[in-house]
Amino acid sequence: MPLKFEWIDTQKSIMTCTGEGMWTWDEYHEALDEIASQFRLAQRRVDLIIIRAAGSATPKGSSMPHYQRAMRIMPPNLGLMVMVTTNAFARTIVSIFSKVYPNKDNIKLVMVGTLADAQARIVADRLKQAQAA
Repeated sequence: MPLKFEWIDTQKSIMTCTGEGMWTWDEYHEALDEIASQFRLAQRRVDLIIIRAAGSATPKGSSMPHYQRAMRIMPPNLGLMVMVTTNAFARTIVSIFSKVYPNKDNIKLVMVGTLADAQARIVADRLKQAQAA
């Protein structure tokens, strides 16, 4: 499957979704629905790290309606949605999306350059949330 997702911690609180090769918007929505379903089953905060593997390609057409749906269907227990990319165009699109839909349903969308940065960002956000509680 060109979009694979998996829990990366033993507590099943952080999931990665990696896009590889060519994939379609239908495959994207299938993966997204399964991720949202697994998140709904969790009884605690979960975070999502989105990774686009080298050589993968986003399907043709506007990505905005697809990303808008992603924000709409995520359950309330989603903490951060972290995109890992060094692609300047992707960063620009996400920056625009974040401004148009700031903290949609309390989902915070952030961008980082590496998986390690994504994990560190999640740890820092969880610590901040715990201190505020």
